[in-house]
Amino acid sequence: RFVALVRQVHQVDRQFPGHGFDLTRAVIANLYRMMAYKDEYEVARLATRPELHQRLATLFAGVPTWSHLLHPPTLRSLFPRKLGFGGWARPLFRLLKRFRRLRGTPFDPFGGTACRQLERALVDWYTWLVGGVLERVDGNNYALAVRILGLADRIRGYEEIKVRNAAQVQQEAADLLAQLQKGQGLGGT
Repeated sequence: RFVALVRQVHQVDRQFPGHGFDLTRAVIANLYRMMAYKDEYEVARLATRPELHQRLATLFAGVPTWSHLLHPPTLRSLFPRKLGFGGWARPLFRLLKRFRRLRGTPFDPFGGTACRQLERALVDWYTWLVGGVLERVDGNNYALAVRILGLADRIRGYEEIKVRNAAQVQQEAADLLAQLQKGQGLGGT
């Protein structure tokens, strides 16, 4: 899906020589950001990487003790602070890593949280936004098109902060897309 959309943008971008493929670069960076969010399955994958534990053993003498500080959304109502998951949790992380195929399915135990639903929806929203920009980009509004597709870079943060940033970016993108639809450039002319 990522490669197909980037190829589509690149095909359109080739029509505008002299712009350094800024449109393609914006989509590569921001579509990746939308698709590569860190959910529970990705955290488990990262926590079980052998090179992590080899690096810890190299940095510290003896057998190091370590702890991942996590705040799972499903446990937030019971525990208001982050929880420490040490070496005892490695088997749990390995098991969780195997369940990544549940991501986005009705059987995903984490998929019902507002943030996970937003993260999945943002991929579809950004794909839609790219399509809307590609339909209207021309030599006169190219800079505005790049600006619109670069807005997703501001969707950052954790939980409520991410939700708020996403709403602000989506509103700004809608306003700028309307400007693009009217055939206006960056200055509104």
